[in-house]
Amino acid sequence: MSKTPLAVALCLSFLAGCSTDSSNSSPTAERATRGAALGELPPPSAVKATDYPGLHNLVLFGDGIVSGSQPEGPEGFASLEALGFRSIVSVDGAEPDLASARAVGLRYVHLPIGYNGATPERIAEIARAVRDLPGPVYVHCHHGKHRSAAAAASAAILLGRSDKDQALAAMGVAGTAKGYTRLWGSVDEALAQPKDAVDRASNAFPEVTRPKGLAKSMIAVDEAFDHLKLIQAAAWSTPTDHPDLVPAAEAGSIADLFRLSADDTKSLRAHEAGLADALRVASANAQKLEDALARKAPAAELEPLFAQVKNDCTTCHKAHRDVELPH
Repeated sequence: MSKTPLAVALCLSFLAGCSTDSSNSSPTAERATRGAALGELPPPSAVKATDYPGLHNLVLFGDGIVSGSQPEGPEGFASLEALGFRSIVSVDGAEPDLASARAVGLRYVHLPIGYNGATPERIAEIARAVRDLPGPVYVHCHHGKHRSAAAAASAAILLGRSDKDQALAAMGVAGTAKGYTRLWGSVDEALAQPKDAVDRASNAFPEVTRPKGLAKSMIAVDEAFDHLKLIQAAAWSTPTDHPDLVPAAEAGSIADLFRLSADDTKSLRAHEAGLADALRVASANAQKLEDALARKAPAAELEPLFAQVKNDCTTCHKAHRDVELPH
């Protein structure tokens, strides 16, 4: 497979800048300047993922297919534009930032998958989006390690832009956790699909696919957890650059979300027994952290409480996140 499509895209942007107005005010010239400052994306042989301003964990999976993290605000989208990307496929559950993407002329498609993997139909939809949309295409989840890597690997396999060994190696570079066996298995599932799977896949390419039930709650938990990490870094107080964050409220939000999820019997039917009990335990521990934050407990008390909340999440993920759900 060719190893230079993204480098070519960068060169084309430089040439376009040279063939038009050379003024620094030219958008094309500015884009080329940013691209030159960022440098090229990592080659397929890279042994380590690469970070850029507002983007993390970028790994090349095949011609025009790169996996990475969710773009962080205007800076992340500016980096995507400067690096030559033309389309974005989000496999994360959170709603995409359409406005920021449109501001730099990028097309967004939202095709979320879970940590338990994706149906063959969804894998084919992602591959068709990569094939049919203007490229290069950036595939992302939240952190860019697990779901986006599996999605990019599967798409590359279906499109004939990677083989099994290359796809699995790239997932390893991205940092896909070995415990997510269904994500790793998506490569074999892609190999098993019929030759016309991509042609038969939907080309609706939705900009937003809104999650429901447990998935929606877990997205909110992830967001609140990220807020708590910012609060922790600010010595368990409201960060100066995030004055809207209230420490106790963020922990309380997690406690409420876990408790409500434990009572969501409809959503829990798709999961193994014991998840409701695990969610109730996690809710109780998050409540302890909320109470401690509310009374401004010292860091020596808060740190182990936060560690327990993190451990609850890790334990629950290992037991219930990486399971095959009914299709």
